[in-house]
Amino acid sequence: FDENATSVGATSSVGSNPQGVACENQFVWVTNTGGNTVTRRGAWVGGGDTVYATIVVGAAPQAIVFDSSNMWVANTGANSLSKIAPNSSTATSVALPAGALPARMCFNGSHLLVQCTNGQAYRIDIYTNAVLPMTIPWYGSTTGPLLFDGVSAWQAYSGGVARAPV
Repeated sequence: FDENATSVGATSSVGSNPQGVACENQFVWVTNTGGNTVTRRGAWVGGGDTVYATIVVGAAPQAIVFDSSNMWVANTGANSLSKIAPNSSTATSVALPAGALPARMCFNGSHLLVQCTNGQAYRIDIYTNAVLPMTIPWYGSTTGPLLFDGVSAWQAYSGGVARAPV
């Protein structure tokens, strides 16, 4: 549906158990947790029913975010992220420390910020794929959105929202 819509204009099929969604140029990308894939669909009128790629990623992909150059996927069932160029049908794996299990992410303009189910957080250099540990207090559940406003990371949790300068 568009910004002036008062109802859903159409629905589109994706893979098994869709979780995360991100936009890039004229495409919508959806993580399919049940199939360990990401679906890239057209986002324009008439193009939304076309699947342009189904890309295999790591186990149980959840969050997905665009960094202005690549799509990043948090593979919650693995200790990894997947990095996908917009015009590619394959993913590059970026390993995280053992037990990390990434759950949500955001992009701060130069780094990917990743929160994991084990309470750890990492900053990923989008150019070198270097994984750097972060010391940020996280609250409550590791589900829900993680957003960057230009200064701080914001996370939603069962008690409200929390802000952490990064």
